[in-house]
Amino acid sequence: MEKAVLKHLLGIEGAEIADLRIEEGAVIVYVATPREGIRCPYCGSSHVRLQGSKIREIKSLPYGETPVLIRLRVHRMECYECGKHPQEQFSFVDPGVHHTKLLEVQSARDCMGMTIKDAAQRNGLRWHSVRNALRNRLQESVRRIDLSGIRRIAVDEIYVARRVFMTVVLDLDTHSVVHVVEGQGRDALRCFFADARDHGARIEAVAMDMSPPTVMR
Repeated sequence: MEKAVLKHLLGIEGAEIADLRIEEGAVIVYVATPREGIRCPYCGSSHVRLQGSKIREIKSLPYGETPVLIRLRVHRMECYECGKHPQEQFSFVDPGVHHTKLLEVQSARDCMGMTIKDAAQRNGLRWHSVRNALRNRLQESVRRIDLSGIRRIAVDEIYVARRVFMTVVLDLDTHSVVHVVEGQGRDALRCFFADARDHGARIEAVAMDMSPPTVMR
């Protein structure tokens, strides 16, 4: 497979594939940024002095049934423009995380047809990583929703972990999720009703259970 095609499939941007190997039944992709492409993540300047590097192992989307690991060279630097000493950052993986954003998105999609636990096992991720990916995906989707036409809603609370709840608001006419937030009760719904007012929504009916945290006074 050509490196350009592989870069696209793995979502690699701003860096180059230096090598590709098969080791112990897994595809190992060596990735690094060319010297001329290294920028300070704070100010964007290329006027930097490199101060060594380290290798991060990042889990990516599998190639069929074959695991794919990215061995990513991360440079430390001194920026002459802003004076900071940051590590190199990449658009396809968050700092301190050991899996790509594409794998995170796929695990969130898997949750549409299976439990968080099953999605985590399928993608080789931790339960908390998949839960956070699903929460981020839902929150991102509801940010784009026009609330002006909402008239009837349903409110429910979902237990996701010990003492952790998420509040979900559903548009009963379109059957669409329009609000997802961690927490429960009035505080969790306050920002939804504020957004609905800003959009000019006229909510006529609310369906919910009558548990004490959920009841709006």
